[in-house]
This record gives sequence, structure tokens and C-alpha cells, in this order.
Amino acid sequence: MRSILAIMGSNREAKIGAVIVAVFLLTAIVVGVATALGITVTPYGPVQTDTGPKLAPPSLSHLFGTDLLGRDVFSRIIVATPNDVSVGVGVVAFALVVGLIIGSIAAVKGGLLDELLMRFTDVVFALPALVIAMVIAVALGPGVTNMMIALMIIWWPPHARLARGEALKVSHQNYIRSARLAGLGTWKIIFRHVIPNIFVIMLVYATLDVGTVILVYAGLSYLGLSVKPPAPDWGEMVSAFQDYLITAPWLPIVPGLIISIGVIGFSLLGDGIRDALEAG
Repeated sequence: MRSILAIMGSNREAKIGAVIVAVFLLTAIVVGVATALGITVTPYGPVQTDTGPKLAPPSLSHLFGTDLLGRDVFSRIIVATPNDVSVGVGVVAFALVVGLIIGSIAAVKGGLLDELLMRFTDVVFALPALVIAMVIAVALGPGVTNMMIALMIIWWPPHARLARGEALKVSHQNYIRSARLAGLGTWKIIFRHVIPNIFVIMLVYATLDVGTVILVYAGLSYLGLSVKPPAPDWGEMVSAFQDYLITAPWLPIVPGLIISIGVIGFSLLGDGIRDALEAG
């Protein structure tokens, strides 16, 4: 099987998606590190008011314009990037790891343990995910970390079901039988033979899923379940300025467009890798 980098180099969608994803990830890392070190990397502070005329349209001084308090929208968009990207990547990474472990154990062990794990997975999967996430977020209180925890609790079942299906295909291979005859334990079989052979497929699904989590998180942020104003967040900015769609359309449109680009980027990357794998 060709490496992921080779696949990305041969597929246009994957390359476009990779560029978009790289920009978002790099921005999130740089801003996150700079914030932790107390360094400002934006033209203006994210909560700094009167940086220019109030409700000023996009210009060279303010690339995305200003809001009704004179805050620079571009600076607020940039500073909010780590929130959405970290939630998307963090939730999916957690779901991927949990899904790989639960699905692989269920497939390799089989029997009663397989039945119990899958029924538990089905119960969590059957719950209305957004409603449960909202309830958990309300119970924990608003905040990026609490939103991430809420989504982690309900996001892993699809990954576990997919991992089990792929692991079942692998578990019937001759090398797995040989490993069992050689006396390898369940964990060694899972980590040496099962997970390495299903990881790329799981990674493709995870890449596609990051965009979905970003969109869901933005929706919950839109409802006021993430950061508290005046801290910036994409979904919160759309909610706060939706009434300005006619008089100052850049206020709700720009954060909404950024959300869309992020979702499209991860989707293109995942689709491109999947298509290249199928073609290869």
C-alpha cells in the first residue's frame, strides 16, 4: 500500500484539502503557543475595542472589517482558530483511539465480550448525540474544554463499529491464526497485526469526521455553550452578529465562511485519500 504522502501527491482533492488543513493546523498551533507565551501575533488584540471606525467594511487596515465595538474581526477570527481546530482534532483523536481498541477487542475476542461491547456501543450510538452533548455541556458549564468532553463522550461509537467491521476482515487472515498458534496474547495480536492493518482506513474516516465535529462545535457555540463573550469563537460570532446580515454582512458571513472552509478542507483531504486508496 502506498504511503499517505504518496497518495496525497497523486490526488488533486487530497492536495487541496491538505493545504487547507495545513493552514488551519499551523494557525491553531502558532496562535495557541503564542497565547501561552503571552505573545501577540494578530494586528490587534481580540477584545481590543475602537481599533478603527465601528462597523467598518473590510479594508487594508482591517481585512475582515470591524464590529459594532470597533474590534478587528480578522484578529478575532485568528485567535478563535485554536478553539475549533483543537475541539475537532481532539474529539476525533479520542474517538479514533477508543474506537480502534473497542472494535479490535470485540472482533478478536468474539463471543460474549463482542456481544456486550457492541450492545453498549449500540446504546450510546442510539442516543440523540446533539441533545446529549448539549445536556452534558449545560451540566459542566460553558467552555471549550467542557464542550470537548461532552463531544468525546458521544462521538466514539461510529469509530468502534467501523473498527470492528474492518478488524473482523483481518482477524480471519492466516497470519492472525498463525499468531494465535504461536501463543501471542490478545493485546499483542491487536497492536501488532490488527490495528496496523486497519489504521489507514480508520484514519480516512477520522479525517472526514474532523470537519463534522468542527461544524457541530460551531453549532453548539452558536447556542452559547462554548466561550463566554468577549472571548471570540466562530459560532458565537455568527450568533452575535446574525442581525447585521444586511447592514454589515461581513460580521456573520466571514466566520461562517471560515467554518465552511475548514469543514471542506478536512472533507477534501479525507475524500482524496479514500479515492486514491480505492484506485490503488
